[in-house]
Amino acid sequence: MRITHTIRATILILGLSAFMSALAVEEGQVGKIEKARNEVTARPSANDPARSLTVGNPVFRNEMVATGAQARAELRLADETSLVMGENAQVRLDDFVYEKDGSATIDLITGALRFVSGARGHPGKLMIKTPVATIGVRGTDFWAGPIDGVYGVLLLSGKVEVSNAGGSVTLDAPRTGTLIISADVAPGDAAPWPDDRRVRALSKTDF
Repeated sequence: MRITHTIRATILILGLSAFMSALAVEEGQVGKIEKARNEVTARPSANDPARSLTVGNPVFRNEMVATGAQARAELRLADETSLVMGENAQVRLDDFVYEKDGSATIDLITGALRFVSGARGHPGKLMIKTPVATIGVRGTDFWAGPIDGVYGVLLLSGKVEVSNAGGSVTLDAPRTGTLIISADVAPGDAAPWPDDRRVRALSKTDF
């Protein structure tokens, strides 16, 4: 009888330990890989070894997610937002949190991305940092990345504010975009993008 109680106690402790470990991992998780093509990896910092990512794998706060040549990755975040990365892209989910005001920051370091807000929207202030500007997001679908030798932001629906040290511009009409020369030069005026440029931009993040 004592042995039985000891075994039960051990199982209970092990089960509780496993639950707490899973809970700790879950608390740090901000999404998962919805789709992946070719090389997709993640690492907590530049000095850490990269882990390969495939469909269903989790991604965590402050991880650097990267794609290789001819690769694509779609991240499904905790608020059902879809974030699609083009080839040779790097994204860090800096402060993607839901505590307090629900604020979040996503850092696009290199490459192109397409961002589609979840149906219920993000609960707080959401910012996308890029090498040349910051994009303020409120329930929207947009593309951002290098295009025609500069940096571009193309709105597909919703509204975004694109700002840097030089100034800011608001995109609030579908298929309008802005071109940005550098981080200290104001984004160009909002204007409809020619079909050719729009198609080429979106092809960088299409699966």
